Amino acid sequence: MLADGSHGLRREKNLLHEQIHDDECKARLLPADVLVDAELQRRTTARADKDWATADAVRDRLIAAGIDVTDTPDGPQWSLKKD
Repeated sequence: MLADGSHGLRREKNLLHEQIHDDECKARLLPADVLVDAELQRRTTARADKDWATADAVRDRLIAAGIDVTDTPDGPQWSLKKD
């Protein structure tokens, strides 16, 4: 019985550690999220104005920074490139 309880506590501790790690990662990514969202808004505005050179330049900078951009009906979405 003690082993089962100990295992359960260890699992809960691991889950809590993972949540804290996830929260720390999210907090570290927040400035990048704000900057990428600003660039995507700039790109959206450029596309609406048919300023293709600016829209392409923004997309190219994001790609060079390791960010994939996907245009969707709900607006652009971004993710970090996977190796």
